This record gives sequence, structure tokens and C-alpha cells, in this order.
Amino acid sequence: VASVCEIIGKRLHVKYYDSSPEDNGFWCHEDSPLIHPVGWAFRVGHPLDAPQSYCTRVAGGRLIASDTTAEMFYKYPSNEPPLFAEGMKLEAIDPLNLSAVCAATVMQILNEGYMMIRIDCYPADASGADWFCYHQRSPCIFPVGFGLANNITLVPPAGFTADEFSWEDYLTRTGSSPADRALFIARGHVVSHGFVMGMRLECADLMDPRLVCVATVARVVSDLLK
Repeated sequence: VASVCEIIGKRLHVKYYDSSPEDNGFWCHEDSPLIHPVGWAFRVGHPLDAPQSYCTRVAGGRLIASDTTAEMFYKYPSNEPPLFAEGMKLEAIDPLNLSAVCAATVMQILNEGYMMIRIDCYPADASGADWFCYHQRSPCIFPVGFGLANNITLVPPAGFTADEFSWEDYLTRTGSSPADRALFIARGHVVSHGFVMGMRLECADLMDPRLVCVATVARVVSDLLK
């Protein structure tokens, strides 16, 4: 659970409920997939770190004036069936290192199109602390082979080097199946952003999102910008 401490344009300064005075929280856009309305975790089945009083109140459907509501957030379709299944392999942007595209595994299917994905380059954590939540329509997940097809170096699973890794061998060793490319097409995502290499813009510094810096588009791959 978190609170909005400051708003500049459509950028929100957010702090967790149990953060220390020294913890400056983080900045994000109001449409960021990192933030959700009150009650979202209960609805989709995602674990929630919150005071017991909050959990009891929200589980009972009791909102207060400071609670955010669903219409304030970007909303994915919530009535479509799950496209992916547990155990499928795919490629995904690492939430802890947004410059990296990594081998990944679907670990759990939640409600409303959300799922938990494990980034395979990290040591396995039995508690699930290495799982991250993505929506099945997220632009940050890709079919197996996306990196190779677009000349993006894939971060391999733990125990492999980039030079020795191949999806065919990894799928055989793990007895896994790749998420079918048709599943990504079925999401209906259309690229129409208009960015081209060399454009100047201002963007949040990923290492310190409080800062907005002058930047240059170095590369465009589908709807990904570097």
C-alpha cells in the first residue's frame, strides 16, 4: 500500500505506507503499470503488503475519501480469458534492469489477464520473491526468439553464458514449451508511436526517476525505445 505525496503534471511521487523518513519513495507516470487502485490486489489475487486494518476494510468493500478508484488508472481489458499458461517460456524486460531483455517463465496465472513471471537469470527463490507481475497485454513481454530476431542481446538464465545459450537446448533441458507466437499476436497490440532514431526528448532517469533529463532515441524496435 502506498500514498501519493506530490503531483507534477502527470508524474506522481509515491511512498510506501511503511517507508522510513529517509526513504524518498519513487516517481512514476499516472499510467504506470506499477500502480493500481485500492482493491486491485484482492481482485486479481496478488499478494499485498498492507496493515491489517486496511486489508479488513478493503476486503469488506469499505472505501474512504483518500482511496483511489479504478477509473483513475489505465485499464487493460478485464474480461478476456488467460492467453498464457503456467510453465510457458518467453522473453521479458527485467523490472530491476529495464535495459535488459531476459529469458523468463510464466509462474502463476492471476485474474483479469495478470500473471506472475520469473526472470530466469536470478537464483531461484522458493518464496516467489523473484516473481514479477505483468499483464498479458504488456508491451514488456515477447515470444522466444524476439531478442535474436531484433539483434538484442538476451540475458540468459542462471548457469548459462550468452555465448553458449540457445533456446532449443534450454527448452529441452527444462522440459518446457515456449509461449506460442500467436498468443502475442492475439493481444492485438498495434505500434503507432511515430518515434524515430535521433529524436530528442525529455525523460525520467531510470536510475533516479526524480530527475527528468534531456535524452536521445538511440534505437527503435517495434514499440521499444532505447
